[in-house]
Amino acid sequence: ERILSLVCAKGEGDAPIDVDQLLVVTFTNAAAAEMRERIGLALTKQLEAEPESVHLQKQQTLIHNAQITTIHSFCQYVIRNYFHQLDLDPSFRIGDEGELKLLKGEVLKELLEERYAQDSPEFVNFVETYAVGKSDAVIENLILQLYEFSMSYPYPSKWLESCMDTYRVACREDLRQSKWMEFLLEYAGKLLAGWREELKGGLELCKETDGPYMYQEALIKDLEQVEELCGCHTYEEYQEILEGLAFARLSAKRDENVDEGKKARIKDLRDRMKKSLKTLREAYFSCSLDEVWELLQMAASPTEVLISLVKEFIERYQEKKRNKNLADFSDLEHLALEILVADVQEEAGCFTATVTDAARELSERYVQIMIDEYQDSNLMQEIILNSVSRREAGIPNVFMVGDVKQSIYRFRLARPELFMEKYRSYPQTDEGAAIRIDLHKNFRSRKEVLQGVNEIFY
Repeated sequence: ERILSLVCAKGEGDAPIDVDQLLVVTFTNAAAAEMRERIGLALTKQLEAEPESVHLQKQQTLIHNAQITTIHSFCQYVIRNYFHQLDLDPSFRIGDEGELKLLKGEVLKELLEERYAQDSPEFVNFVETYAVGKSDAVIENLILQLYEFSMSYPYPSKWLESCMDTYRVACREDLRQSKWMEFLLEYAGKLLAGWREELKGGLELCKETDGPYMYQEALIKDLEQVEELCGCHTYEEYQEILEGLAFARLSAKRDENVDEGKKARIKDLRDRMKKSLKTLREAYFSCSLDEVWELLQMAASPTEVLISLVKEFIERYQEKKRNKNLADFSDLEHLALEILVADVQEEAGCFTATVTDAARELSERYVQIMIDEYQDSNLMQEIILNSVSRREAGIPNVFMVGDVKQSIYRFRLARPELFMEKYRSYPQTDEGAAIRIDLHKNFRSRKEVLQGVNEIFY
């Protein structure tokens, strides 16, 4: 509907635009084909109502060349049109999954055999740290996993090098100020806040007419311990209190007036809470800060070897693909980025890009960029699409649609936080450059379904 309103100029005083002046990015080829078909049918219907419209007749011709596409197809379009700016044969093809998997296996085998032949103490220590039995499968999987993560960043090697920053802590104070410590304390705080609310709910259940009132005393003591943990601000405070946790036994008193189902709910709540806090202590707070610092020093060497292996794997894999004139989907994004962006800078988690002349040329073509399923965009897609927008000229022309509750592609390195940053920062009034429009009316689902889903996501 938005596309049609722009093409047919349904707003008062608006000038119509051509459909090929839009860049519409969807998530799959099927979605892109369906959208193109639906727009085509809508234009035909509009033309039946206005048979004399030359503009609508023109749109029916242009719809076949309109950029209604996936991000990877758009990247291919950029590469095909600006291949002369790259060291690339324009006749390259996208390798199929099986072919690329074999190629990766070949590169890994050659790389590890060479490292074994060199027999450096650091590599031997790395293998002893990670390899299981006589197989290199765990090491190979680690290299591939880290490779996949690195390729979601604009400059993979630079990101890999930054991964070592965590291990280069000079003193314990650096450890306290580290990003992962900040993340850990935030995670623990959210987890405990959740248990505080659950325990309060359990106490309310105990106070009901047929509630298990005899469990109230134990729950009050549990809540006191959790409240104390919620007041922690440092690793040492969490570690000390988690180490001394003790849970009261539930009363064995029987009362026929108490609902057995409610008793079972309280028992289940306590079992889950105790298990969760035990896991929190064992997984993250089982050592003193001094011991954590020592462990980091020990982990630094094998981690550095792993990162060096991944960097070398990237170089060799790229070379093998070039020799066979192959590319994969992550290559498409990186090649398009090379054409469109001169440099990317990060500051406090925000990325700013310096665009190229090619990007400016494309930005003049697109009156509006529309992104569907925005909650599943990754960082590369964000930078690429913004580089061909008119943001640099002070004209915000990117329209995004998404629902963070439907973000299911984190395993494919989607970044729902890109969506959330805009959701939190965009105003709901049309005063500035950006505006947030909440589509809060659901016409697909029953009230009972929505209440349940919203309760969970809250």
